Amino acid sequence: MSAGPASELAQHPTHIGQTVKKFANCRCGATSIEYGLIAGLISVLIVGALSTSSESLKGAYQLIGSTLGAAISN
Repeated sequence: MSAGPASELAQHPTHIGQTVKKFANCRCGATSIEYGLIAGLISVLIVGALSTSSESLKGAYQLIGSTLGAAISN
């Protein structure tokens, strides 16, 4: 005897439930998201450090330029 549509429908919710449980337990994408967040945080820190040190670097290069300019003109 072949299984009828009623038996297939009875198995369908179990299959969906198993699929939902498998999806909820899957952590394969979480690692890549965490790595992305870490990379974003590192880039923000690098940009912040460079922006705060840019003024001091600019002043140092201006001092070197003016010193070299004065030495060349003399």
